[in-house]
Amino acid sequence: MPTKLIIGENSVIENQKLLSGLGKSCLIVTGKNSARACGALDDVITALDGQKISYTIFDEVTQNPHLSTCVKASQVAKSFGAQFILGIGGGSPQDAAKAIAVLAANEIAPSDLYKGGFKSPSLPVALVGTTSGTGSEVTQFAVITDDEGKKHSILTPDGFAAIAFGDPRYTASVSAKFTVSTALDAIAHLIEGYFNKKADSTSDLFALEGIRLLCDNIDSIYGKAPADITLDQRTQLYLASIYGGIVIAQTGTCYCHSLGYFLTEEHDIPHGIACAVYLPYYIARGVHYMPERATKLATEIGMSMEDLSALISSTTDFEDMSVSEQKIESIANWYIGSGNYKNSPGDFDAKEAAVILRELFSTK
Repeated sequence: MPTKLIIGENSVIENQKLLSGLGKSCLIVTGKNSARACGALDDVITALDGQKISYTIFDEVTQNPHLSTCVKASQVAKSFGAQFILGIGGGSPQDAAKAIAVLAANEIAPSDLYKGGFKSPSLPVALVGTTSGTGSEVTQFAVITDDEGKKHSILTPDGFAAIAFGDPRYTASVSAKFTVSTALDAIAHLIEGYFNKKADSTSDLFALEGIRLLCDNIDSIYGKAPADITLDQRTQLYLASIYGGIVIAQTGTCYCHSLGYFLTEEHDIPHGIACAVYLPYYIARGVHYMPERATKLATEIGMSMEDLSALISSTTDFEDMSVSEQKIESIANWYIGSGNYKNSPGDFDAKEAAVILRELFSTK
């Protein structure tokens, strides 16, 4: 994980000299409101001014960032002469920043972003996290929605950020509901990375600690007002999300992510919840195919796998919905041959995916 990661209060301002090594001009990539509301944007501007780095702001990134938005931002970066990209926010602005860095450095058709093999290296990227979910600060991945509304992962050799800052204070403005949703995304990364064919002793260290941190905190923050969530709790949640990012940077995600995409794309269900609805099935699969790992996890977190599944289910706000049989078959078959199927325990296939989808969603 080549990213230089700095976590702590005032980490952006106190380590602003690091930004000067990336260039003398940058494009700040963020959403309309969150970076301003949490104070991160003000700190970044103070840091850039302190290093005499010129900047321009692109604040049009929305949830599940679209390719067209990234193309527009890359054109702004080129016109401004940005030498690096600085993303502020949760996974959406961070992922967008990575995509923009590729597009700004390469003269390619927008759709070629998904193909890889770029002629020129991406512009350097710095990231400032404001939520505790995706762990995009420390992964080489970016998920960008195409113009048809489908989410795709982008993977490039230089996809890791050069620098990432994590100040848990920035997460304090996030609602309790959204905090839980992002925590569910983090626990999906950790569990999918732990019960994973690519897992090794190093990824296990981070997975086990991250799951423990989330199990210690997620139930106690569920349903609370933002002001009732302590900075210590938010710090632990943020660390867990970073650990999840480190894990999936090595292992990749599994079928919970693949099967969850349509819930976000077509039903506007938050990504963390869209993944979490599948986790009880995934944990049961891990117990079946990797029993030794299940036993070790239960020992480390002091909780049975049944109780872990119950905890996740009790904090996953998801209303029953109907999905047509035709749609179920389409979703299940869409990811045949994908790494997310291959990484899952056992020989997971479209037939098994369809069984899970039918059990979760009443068919029309």
